[in-house]
Amino acid sequence: MSGYAAASRRAPDRFAITVPESWFTLDLRSGMAMRSIDPLVHARLRGAPMLAGRRAVMAAMLRDAARRATASGAVYCGVMVDAVDGAGLSATVSVSSFRHDVWPGEPVPTAGDLVLGLQEEPEPSTSGTWRKVQIVDLPAVGLAARMLGVLASGGGLDIEPSLVASMRTLIPVPGAPRVAQVECRSPNVAVTNALHSLFDAVTATFRFVPSGPDFRAPV
Repeated sequence: MSGYAAASRRAPDRFAITVPESWFTLDLRSGMAMRSIDPLVHARLRGAPMLAGRRAVMAAMLRDAARRATASGAVYCGVMVDAVDGAGLSATVSVSSFRHDVWPGEPVPTAGDLVLGLQEEPEPSTSGTWRKVQIVDLPAVGLAARMLGVLASGGGLDIEPSLVASMRTLIPVPGAPRVAQVECRSPNVAVTNALHSLFDAVTATFRFVPSGPDFRAPV
């Protein structure tokens, strides 16, 4: 995914992240994500008639992922829609950013600042949720705060929340009081460990791009 946005000259205003080639990628900045979904699915299924029956399901999953990512303020969303041994397997990765003001005299947040705002739940609760907080060292951007685990999602007055495997990584934007957030989620909690390894590999590709016309995703 790539793109651009206005930002301070002292700080990068672009990012890049890489997902596996089999994933769908949605650029949420343009407001055209929903219109792009049907052509994306059509292109993916071209030459694969055995998957034609999954067209509506795949399109619905992409629309749901786009709606959720847009509602969270994300500018990019990558979506995995796959099947393993006949069972559906899906996941999303989204990238967003937010302002983070730190202590007086500290112009930009650090991974240490960010990890203080994350709450750990080391032992699984009766509902099956757990959260682990850590500082990780990403290849291209250095230290970042991370929370991974199994979280409750959705629910309501008469609806039980569902469980999702989750990994959220908070990355300080160099030279700016901002944080880039890379969030990965999947409903397939039976393979949480494998998903966390996949999420870690995808997040490890995140990098800031200070200049260049080939990138168009703002941080």
